[in-house]
Formats: sequence, C-alpha cells, structure tokens
Amino acid sequence: MEENGNCLEVVSERKGPLKVGQLLPFIVDVPEDKFQDSRPLFARVDGNPLMPENKLCTVNILSLATGEDVHELSFKDPVLDISSSTKCFIVALNDTIILCNPGTFEECLTISSVPSSNDSSYYPPYDLSDGFLAYADKTVCFFFIF
Repeated sequence: MEENGNCLEVVSERKGPLKVGQLLPFIVDVPEDKFQDSRPLFARVDGNPLMPENKLCTVNILSLATGEDVHELSFKDPVLDISSSTKCFIVALNDTIILCNPGTFEECLTISSVPSSNDSSYYPPYDLSDGFLAYADKTVCFFFIF
C-alpha cells in the first residue's frame, strides 16, 4: 500500500483457477520460523487446466515479499480448505484434517476420525482460533437417558 492508499500489484500469476487462498499471519508463535524473511506469505491451491494430472492436491506457499514460491505441500487427495493462525496451519481433505507447524509447514498431527462424505467438495467441519481447534469427531458418542 502506498501512503495515498493506492495498492501496488506485487504478484500476478495466470496458472489457472484459484480454488483456495489464505493470507498467512505475518508473525507466528512458534520457536522456529524458517520463512521469517519471506513473510508475508500467501497459501494457495490452484490448478492448471492444461495439465490433467493436476488434481488440486498441492498447497503452494508464495512469498509476497519476493514473488517466489517458497514451499510446497503435496497430498494424494484434493485439498478442499486451508486455514491458519499464529500457532497452526491446517489443510482439510475430504476425510482428514492435517495440522502443520506454521513456521516450518511440517506435519504435526493428522486427524482422521472426522466424518467423511462421498461428495468431493465436502470437507470435515472445523474451526480454528489462536488457541483452539474445534472439529467434528465421529468416534465421540453421547447417550441421553431421560
């Protein structure tokens, strides 16, 4: 942003449709931040319609400071959603929630006990804040006796 309020174009890419995009936190609350000099970062799942093998299974991390991709996370299933806080980076697949360290993007935990669906656009319900992750768990069962 310029002082007068005008925006400057930092990066312009025409690789294909953007399925999911998320501006990541400028500062992360973890001991190691390998991407501190590259921040601000933008995580995106996009596709190239000219490449049939591209099934939207990759999260690319783009540095808005340099305009270069600085990291890539690949999965065997399509990525349906991403979310981020200062303590956690989340990738949601059809039947799995994957938690990653926001400073290294290494997988920390995989939650696979979430409800799944045959609908390819369905992802498990979850919500993320700076201190909590809430998600639906199909193994939790409550019985009400009246």
